[in-house]
Amino acid sequence: LNMRRPDQILPCEGVYAGFVRMTETGEYAHLGSEQMPAVFSIGEARTFGDSHPLLIEAHLLERKLGDMTHKWMSMDFVERLRTQHKYVSVEALTKQIALDCDQAKQILSL
Repeated sequence: LNMRRPDQILPCEGVYAGFVRMTETGEYAHLGSEQMPAVFSIGEARTFGDSHPLLIEAHLLERKLGDMTHKWMSMDFVERLRTQHKYVSVEALTKQIALDCDQAKQILSL
Protein backbone atom coordinates (compact mmCIF):
# COMPACT_ATOMS: atom_id res chain seq x y z
CA LEU A 1 0.00 0.00 0.00
CA ASN A 2 1.43 3.36 -0.99
CA MET A 3 0.19 6.69 0.26
CA ARG A 4 0.73 10.36 -0.38
CA ARG A 5 2.50 12.41 2.25
CA PRO A 6 -0.13 13.40 4.82
CA ASP A 7 -0.44 16.85 6.37
CA GLN A 8 0.79 15.60 9.72
CA ILE A 9 3.97 14.68 11.51
CA LEU A 10 5.73 11.53 10.27
CA PRO A 11 8.41 9.42 11.91
CA CYS A 12 11.90 9.91 10.50
CA GLU A 13 12.93 8.00 7.37
CA GLY A 14 13.35 4.32 8.04
CA VAL A 15 11.72 0.90 8.09
CA TYR A 16 9.24 0.05 10.87
CA ALA A 17 7.13 -2.83 12.15
CA GLY A 18 3.52 -2.02 12.99
CA PHE A 19 -0.13 -2.33 12.15
CA VAL A 20 -2.50 -0.92 9.51
CA ARG A 21 -6.22 -0.21 9.65
CA MET A 22 -8.22 0.62 6.51
CA THR A 23 -11.38 2.73 6.20
CA GLU A 24 -13.56 4.31 3.53
CA THR A 25 -13.25 7.81 5.02
CA GLY A 26 -10.57 9.67 6.95
CA GLU A 27 -12.77 10.31 9.95
CA TYR A 28 -11.91 7.86 12.71
CA ALA A 29 -9.46 5.98 10.47
CA HIS A 30 -7.75 4.67 13.60
CA LEU A 31 -10.97 2.79 14.41
CA GLY A 32 -11.24 1.15 10.97
CA SER A 33 -10.88 -2.50 10.05
CA GLU A 34 -9.06 -5.00 12.23
CA GLN A 35 -5.37 -4.41 12.76
CA MET A 36 -3.25 -5.92 9.98
CA PRO A 37 0.46 -6.47 10.68
CA ALA A 38 2.77 -4.62 8.31
CA VAL A 39 6.25 -3.36 7.55
CA PHE A 40 6.42 0.37 6.79
CA SER A 41 8.99 2.17 4.69
CA ILE A 42 9.30 5.94 4.84
CA GLY A 43 11.91 7.48 2.59
CA GLU A 44 13.19 7.95 -0.93
CA ALA A 45 13.69 4.98 -3.26
CA ARG A 46 17.44 5.59 -3.45
CA THR A 47 18.17 2.17 -4.94
CA PHE A 48 16.27 3.31 -8.03
CA GLY A 49 17.95 6.72 -8.36
CA ASP A 50 18.56 9.94 -6.49
CA SER A 51 15.58 12.00 -7.63
CA HIS A 52 12.64 10.21 -6.00
CA PRO A 53 10.21 12.04 -3.71
CA LEU A 54 9.46 10.85 -0.20
CA LEU A 55 7.48 7.58 -0.32
CA ILE A 56 5.32 6.08 2.39
CA GLU A 57 4.68 2.37 1.86
CA ALA A 58 3.04 -0.36 3.91
CA HIS A 59 3.70 -4.03 3.12
CA LEU A 60 1.03 -6.24 4.68
CA LEU A 61 2.49 -9.37 6.26
CA GLU A 62 -0.49 -11.72 6.39
CA ARG A 63 -2.83 -11.08 3.50
CA LYS A 64 -3.40 -9.15 0.33
CA LEU A 65 -6.16 -6.62 -0.17
CA GLY A 66 -7.92 -5.67 -3.36
CA ASP A 67 -7.70 -2.22 -4.89
CA MET A 68 -7.20 0.22 -2.03
CA THR A 69 -7.13 3.38 -4.16
CA HIS A 70 -8.86 6.29 -2.40
CA LYS A 71 -9.13 4.41 0.90
CA TRP A 72 -7.79 5.77 4.16
CA MET A 73 -4.98 4.05 6.01
CA SER A 74 -4.13 4.45 9.68
CA MET A 75 -0.62 3.33 10.64
CA ASP A 76 0.45 2.30 14.13
CA PHE A 77 4.26 2.22 14.38
CA VAL A 78 5.46 -0.33 16.93
CA GLU A 79 9.23 -0.49 16.46
CA ARG A 80 11.88 0.94 14.14
CA LEU A 81 13.78 -1.82 12.33
CA ARG A 82 16.50 0.12 10.50
CA THR A 83 17.48 3.24 8.58
CA GLN A 84 16.99 3.62 4.83
CA HIS A 85 19.84 2.44 2.57
CA LYS A 86 20.76 2.57 -1.09
CA TYR A 87 21.29 -1.03 -2.24
CA VAL A 88 23.62 -2.10 -5.06
CA SER A 89 20.87 -4.07 -6.80
CA VAL A 90 17.17 -4.83 -6.74
CA GLU A 91 18.07 -8.37 -5.62
CA ALA A 92 19.93 -7.03 -2.57
CA LEU A 93 16.95 -4.83 -1.71
CA THR A 94 14.57 -7.77 -2.13
CA LYS A 95 16.66 -9.89 0.28
CA GLN A 96 16.66 -7.08 2.85
CA ILE A 97 12.88 -6.67 2.57
CA ALA A 98 12.47 -10.40 3.32
CA LEU A 99 14.69 -10.00 6.41
CA ASP A 100 12.68 -6.94 7.48
CA CYS A 101 9.44 -8.94 7.16
CA ASP A 102 10.86 -11.81 9.24
CA GLN A 103 12.03 -9.41 11.95
CA ALA A 104 8.66 -7.60 11.99
CA LYS A 105 6.81 -10.93 12.36
CA GLN A 106 8.89 -11.70 15.46
CA ILE A 107 8.30 -8.26 16.95
CA LEU A 108 4.56 -8.37 16.23
CA SER A 109 4.32 -11.96 17.60
CA LEU A 110 3.09 -13.59 14.38
